[in-house]
Amino acid sequence: MSVENINLPYGKERRKIIRQYFEKDPDAQIAVNRKWQAQIKQDPDLQKLLKKGLVRLIRDGIGRCRQSYLVKKHEQTCPSTGQTSHGSQLR
Repeated sequence: MSVENINLPYGKERRKIIRQYFEKDPDAQIAVNRKWQAQIKQDPDLQKLLKKGLVRLIRDGIGRCRQSYLVKKHEQTCPSTGQTSHGSQLR
């Protein structure tokens, strides 16, 4: 899935659909910041989800073949201390 396929105007309804997508598949990724993909700097919905901490921006690849992805932010519990930390994992 990509955000470009969601042909809705920016706003609450569009953010809700994106959140539901990540809730349905916690390992989901949305490719961003390349030609023909959603641009974080121009998409207020993605900016708001990042700011709220619901999704995380990660980069994958090496050298010139790098790609940015939005992934759901996962909570992780440390087995020794029991403290919760936030992180994300790439599939």
